[in-house]
Amino acid sequence: MLEKHNKSNQHTRVIWTSIDFATEQYRQPYKFFEILSSQLHQKYGIKFNSFDIALATYLKKINPHNPLVKENYSEDSIVRDVLDICDEFVPVNLIPNVYNLAKSLPERYQKWALKRKEDISKLPDLEPTEIYERLPVYLAHDLADHLQNTSESAVIFIDTYEALWEKERDKGSFNSRDEWFRKLIENIQKSCLWVICGKESLRWEEVDEDWKNYLDQRKIGKLPEKDALDLLKQCGIIEKDIQNILIESSEGVPYYLELSIDIYRKIKQKEQPTPGNFAKVPEGIFCRFVKYLDREEKETLKVLSVPRYWNRELFKTLIEKFNTGYPATSFSELHRFSFMDVDEEGKCSMHQLMRKSLQDYQDPDLKKKKSIISCLTSTAIN
Repeated sequence: MLEKHNKSNQHTRVIWTSIDFATEQYRQPYKFFEILSSQLHQKYGIKFNSFDIALATYLKKINPHNPLVKENYSEDSIVRDVLDICDEFVPVNLIPNVYNLAKSLPERYQKWALKRKEDISKLPDLEPTEIYERLPVYLAHDLADHLQNTSESAVIFIDTYEALWEKERDKGSFNSRDEWFRKLIENIQKSCLWVICGKESLRWEEVDEDWKNYLDQRKIGKLPEKDALDLLKQCGIIEKDIQNILIESSEGVPYYLELSIDIYRKIKQKEQPTPGNFAKVPEGIFCRFVKYLDREEKETLKVLSVPRYWNRELFKTLIEKFNTGYPATSFSELHRFSFMDVDEEGKCSMHQLMRKSLQDYQDPDLKKKKSIISCLTSTAIN
């Protein structure tokens, strides 16, 4: 919907991205900030000068003898430009007079240096832990500057928020676990909407009652029939009799509705779908989906339901090891299903409901080989 808005309203563009805390490494502040800035830079060319300088300074302080390598930074990163004019990134020498440093860099850094020189100039005097705690502030300032300069708005989607406490619920204060996340939001005060999805309500007002003025928390139930119908139309399903049965059988659950759309598309490749092709209850949707899969697709999905994550290398290893018959060159095609997710680093995962259904559907022989798949997963991903 946002992309559709941007195409028809080019003067009021809304930039957006999404991060799912189901991916364990994204729950670490340092990694989350890296992923968020990387996604926004790749999609919209947003520059994160303050954050990049702060992160480089932090890394240099905790590993003073390890040189920063410019090849690890994007072509237009400020750190790469600094390394182009200096043999080494030495914060104590470079940063105190950041405006003079900016004069040696491309002209695009002049405006940034004037606005943020006071914050950046303090970096050499801060302890590594102090810099780490301020990383969300630097990132927030960069994003806020972009939104102000372009008059754009931003929407950031966060999923599986409750995963932040998956292994830490009994350690320390409950609200200390997402303090870094609140700090990020606090410093982007305008033009940025955060859509946070989780199984529990946010408890931020326990820390500061003022959060009540900014939070709009809603319990999500069934998908309204109008929204479900709009989704079906957007996906090219215009037959009213099929629309009615898909909305009724999914019972307003987005996962089942999207799976029904997958079924429709599979059938459409060979013939015109009819209402009889679709299940009338949620439990039957999975069976109908499997029915229309090719044997190779079916066997490959069953194998992929065992590991929590995989990448292209592990995908190839698994289909060869278990002889599923699926071509390794069709990796992208298989991952177009609605229940598949591929992050920016090529790490893949499957919706938990589909994963469970496929595991229940597995042959006994494959269930016995779960330990083999787990071993292959840990070798390839780690």
